[in-house]
Amino acid sequence: MERARKGKASRRFQVFIALMVLGTLGGAFFYFKSAKQDSNQFPLLPIVDLNDQRQAGTIVRLSGNTYTRTASPEDMQRPEIAAPPDGKASDWTLVSANTPYFVGTLFHARPGAHLEVMTSGNYLTGVDGEGEFILEDARHSEDGVVRTITWLVKKGMLRIKPHDSDKSDHWTVVKTQTCRVIVRQGELGIRVNEGGVAGQVWLMSGQARVFWKDGREQELKVREMIRL
Repeated sequence: MERARKGKASRRFQVFIALMVLGTLGGAFFYFKSAKQDSNQFPLLPIVDLNDQRQAGTIVRLSGNTYTRTASPEDMQRPEIAAPPDGKASDWTLVSANTPYFVGTLFHARPGAHLEVMTSGNYLTGVDGEGEFILEDARHSEDGVVRTITWLVKKGMLRIKPHDSDKSDHWTVVKTQTCRVIVRQGELGIRVNEGGVAGQVWLMSGQARVFWKDGREQELKVREMIRL
């Protein structure tokens, strides 16, 4: 019985990861297939971007409390955050510096927290203050010269950029409940309010464009801020 339960749990997790990846790729195609600029031709890459230990990356700097667990399909769909009750739920882990994480990880940062994570694809991502974020996908090309990453921001402030020393062609997708932002070779910041229905996004470098679910789209220029 115990082996059967574990087998079912493992199969459910595998199905979740497959659906998550298909949803990410399908959504990217839907939003970006008609884009006119090079910065919007989001590459669909074949290989999940993991290190030798099959991890997506590690936490490089941390202050305050941040909890993680594997995201569920419901976490991806509902606007409400999934904060751990007083940090005591058995499926949540209180993380520390150098803690590894995986594709499909949900991060919940408590008020006053600061978190910096590095991915195996050399994206540096920073979180400031209370918020909730899901690493949906991370991929690279067969030759390793093109890399992509997808984050879902449910609440809070997130900043992301490729590491300066990595010369790969880096593409970023940041999703909210109402829009997606695609960035090429750039540094992006985004702040999302409770429920994921409002906020701001700004670009510090590179090329970017915002695509709303109602069909609107807008180029995001360097040092420009757009209300979501």
